[in-house]
Amino acid sequence: MRATIPSSKRILEAAIAAIEAGGEASLRIDLIAQEAQITKPSIYHFYGERDGLVAAAQAERYRRSMLIGLVESIEITRAATSRKEFEAILPAYVDVVMQPEGAHRRAQRIQVLGSAVSRPHLTAEVTAAIERALELTTELVQIPFDRGWATSAYDVDAIALWWLSNTQGRHLFDLVGNERFHEQWRKMTLSQLRHFYFGEA
Repeated sequence: MRATIPSSKRILEAAIAAIEAGGEASLRIDLIAQEAQITKPSIYHFYGERDGLVAAAQAERYRRSMLIGLVESIEITRAATSRKEFEAILPAYVDVVMQPEGAHRRAQRIQVLGSAVSRPHLTAEVTAAIERALELTTELVQIPFDRGWATSAYDVDAIALWWLSNTQGRHLFDLVGNERFHEQWRKMTLSQLRHFYFGEA
């Protein structure tokens, strides 16, 4: 079974696992080669020096984290048949962000953003991942407008970018860890969504 997975994919998955387990410093080429069942020269062939592999692994971690749940959210929203059904979905969007695994993903993205500061190639990959997530989020936000359930003075793509930045910014709430603040974040975010969609104060 493993032999059917391309060598580059095995290398990348091993690198991601290493970073997840111990950060960038724990990624050692000899151990990656052993885990991926390939030779060290193969790693250099696909990813260049060690830093190239680190950047590729970090970029993939970021991409996966950004795209989690977006396609499913689009499908759920498309399944709504009325404004009432759509309104009932909004709290679920917010509650998904508040799940414990959401905090892990936000911390992961912050870590990758920090890693990208001195890596122009990684910055480009991260930007591409954000643009793809924004594309899908815009598609998600557009649905209730297309169906006549929502009206807004804001551009749909601006609402989508707000949503992405707001959910990532929740990392600050994760760090503070105050339960009262968490609940207030939920109320503020849901209120803002209703304002964007329905013009409610």
